[in-house]
Amino acid sequence: LALGACDAARVSVRGVDFGENAGVAGTVPTEVGLFTAATSVDLCCLNLRGPVPTELGALSALGELVLYSNARLSGTVPSELGLATALTYLDLDSNAGMGGALPSELGRLTHLGELWVNDAGFAGALPTELGGLRGLRQLYASDSAFSGA
Repeated sequence: LALGACDAARVSVRGVDFGENAGVAGTVPTEVGLFTAATSVDLCCLNLRGPVPTELGALSALGELVLYSNARLSGTVPSELGLATALTYLDLDSNAGMGGALPSELGRLTHLGELWVNDAGFAGALPTELGGLRGLRQLYASDSAFSGA
């Protein structure tokens, strides 16, 4: 997936949606982090590979981040996502290549209403900081390797 050169200072992108385009492949472009006015990024059901870019944390207006069903995404959830404090919906499910523990910084997402981390390679204890998310209505964490009580 290539966004090409763009002048982020002159472009006010509110949404990025390539979801469910079978022909889209590659890595999640770091340039997505330049779209600071974006409220929605939907990159679901593609053939994306590699890590989730830390630059997504720079999207202070981002309300929805949808990356589900990209089995070749790899690495951990970047702690910088905790800086995207407007997030209300975060969907990382069905990404078997991703793994590790969820970062405690997700506890900064005070507007988060839904968190999807099921059917992925995540493991370890859920961060205790998630318990402070008063608006969290749905936490989907099945079919992963989370531990603890």
